[in-house]
Amino acid sequence: MTNTRPASAPAGRRAFPARTHLAVFGLCLALPLLAALSGFVFSSIRQERLSTERRVVQELNQLVDSLERDLERHVTLLNTLATSSFLQEEDWRAFHAQATNALQGRSYVVLVDMAGRQIVNTYVPYGQEPQTTGDPDTLRRIAETGRPVFSNLFTSKVVRRPVLNVSVPVLRGERPAYVLSLGLLPEDIAGILTSLHLEPDWVATVWDANGTVIARSRYLDRFLGSLIPAELRGQGRPRTVFRATNLDGQRVLQAVATSGLSGWGAAVNVSAEKVDRQLLSAAAWLAGTVLLTALAGVALAWSMSRGLTRALADTETAALALGRNQSLRAPPSRVSELNEVNRALERAHDDLTRDRAALAETDAQKTMIIRELNHRMRNMLTLVQSIAELTMAAYAPREVTAGFYGRLKALALSSDLLTTESWDSADLGEIVDKAIAPHVGASLQFDLGGPAVRIPAKAAVALVLALHELCTNATKYGALSSPAGRVKIGWALYQEGGRGRVKLRWQEMLGPPVAAPAREGLGTALITQAVAHDISGSVELVHAPDGTVCTMDFPSAGEPPGASFQ
Repeated sequence: MTNTRPASAPAGRRAFPARTHLAVFGLCLALPLLAALSGFVFSSIRQERLSTERRVVQELNQLVDSLERDLERHVTLLNTLATSSFLQEEDWRAFHAQATNALQGRSYVVLVDMAGRQIVNTYVPYGQEPQTTGDPDTLRRIAETGRPVFSNLFTSKVVRRPVLNVSVPVLRGERPAYVLSLGLLPEDIAGILTSLHLEPDWVATVWDANGTVIARSRYLDRFLGSLIPAELRGQGRPRTVFRATNLDGQRVLQAVATSGLSGWGAAVNVSAEKVDRQLLSAAAWLAGTVLLTALAGVALAWSMSRGLTRALADTETAALALGRNQSLRAPPSRVSELNEVNRALERAHDDLTRDRAALAETDAQKTMIIRELNHRMRNMLTLVQSIAELTMAAYAPREVTAGFYGRLKALALSSDLLTTESWDSADLGEIVDKAIAPHVGASLQFDLGGPAVRIPAKAAVALVLALHELCTNATKYGALSSPAGRVKIGWALYQEGGRGRVKLRWQEMLGPPVAAPAREGLGTALITQAVAHDISGSVELVHAPDGTVCTMDFPSAGEPPGASFQ
């Protein structure tokens, strides 16, 4: 026989402690708030960045406006000087004095004829001016356009430093006769940048039409005359903020513009690291808030779950006590639903206690009734036996009388056996032991073997009668009639159609040769027909020469735990 185990039940859903459920519940409540907070924080960051970009553009616009106002003022001053009577009369010494007084110590004025010869230069005393101009490009442009010109950076022959000219034509009729210029030092332009009052991490830069730095709010002495890279001039992106690397090698947010009056370029930038630091700071703050919220939720869940888990443990203890039929009293908790469950368990315990008492009383009454019925059945069988003795003594042979008495005793034996089991079912091994007990002599001639199995009450009565008949026949004609004879009784349990069945085999060995009976007697009919009907199975009886073999197949009454199947 082989052992087979029933398939294990499918695993249920994974369970988690109450603390975990509360922690997840708290996080689920906090997550929407955290999401809203995240949206607010990033919206604030975006607004802050947009505000920074707007300020960059505003500072740039202010720089360009201030620069153009200053240049317009210079042009106005030059146009006023161009109408001087001294200039019209070509009284150069007087004009030199007049222009010097008009400037009041600011910058200097240069008057150049169209041949490039300097006539007046207020930077030096009259008569000491250089012979030719150091800015021939401006002279050429005025000759071509007849309009004011704002020069690129060049090195002055008098100042001997990089300077800039704001120049206007002095007309004689419709053609320029002279060029009147106001010389500006880079510090003059830088003063406009200083008036913006930019913060330390902000930088303003101005360059001429060639892209050469002419003014800078920071480190002018280092970058004066440097060429601005094309990407920093923001070509194609006028007055829009973009990321770039400035002349200091720093990543910046920058906006650029070109003056429509002078053609000079201007830029304002702010360190991108500052904006990025704001983003990182906000992200770190948000991460810290999320972490603290999560920790607070877990801590709160842990704190709140202590009372809940204690109450659940008390309810579990009460349920276990109910299953063990022990008294239970669960202490009250702060969870009303658990209190209701505990009270329900207590009511169930009281109901079960009453039911068990009533069942015990019913079982006692049932046992008493069964015993009374068994007693009366034995009396009835004894009465039947007495009547049979008186009736059959005169008419029936002794052999018939003995067979009839044996069958009555077998019925009485099965009745006694089933009475102890409340006429429910009986153990097959015990049935076999009781049935063969009257036929076991001094030498044990029976070999028994089989698993523990129970059979229905009706099958038990029929099996006792069948074994009685087999023992009787074996004693008269078979293996039990010889001291050397043996009888092997074995049974096995197997499954068919999802239900347990028993196969029992009676086999006689080492007895006298067996011959099949000429006709079927009462005992054979009892075994093959009546017994087969009562056990709800089949019976096969074979009278082989070396010994009788009887095979019975019938259902079991349920398998004990750990039963093995063939």
